[in-house]
Amino acid sequence: MLDQAIADFTEAKNRLPKERPTDEAGRVTQGAAIAMLGKAYIWKKDYVAAKTELETVMNGYGYNLMTEYEDNFRDDTEFNQESIWEINYEAIGASDDSWGSSTGANAFMGSVLGHYFGPSLEGSGATG
Repeated sequence: MLDQAIADFTEAKNRLPKERPTDEAGRVTQGAAIAMLGKAYIWKKDYVAAKTELETVMNGYGYNLMTEYEDNFRDDTEFNQESIWEINYEAIGASDDSWGSSTGANAFMGSVLGHYFGPSLEGSGATG
């Protein structure tokens, strides 16, 4: 299975554009394919190939760590320099992050991972 993933990510790396226009934010780019290719090599324990791919994406694609960790979880700093591939969600829900009744049109439609790994927004003046 990993060999097929490596073949697919290699093909994607060769076919995808390096950058996307702003109105296509969230669509996969060459950098995302290379990052996933590197991860596939890690799972295969081919660390030399993984290092080569991951260094390529870090050195030639403009990605870098954000100065503030919380900027990876804020609406006003999404698609930033640390985001290799980011899924674009609709801004639905109440200001307290509740989604409503959980059965209607405003039911849960996203990921709760940010609630577990992201910084607390209490008292920081952040929106998100």
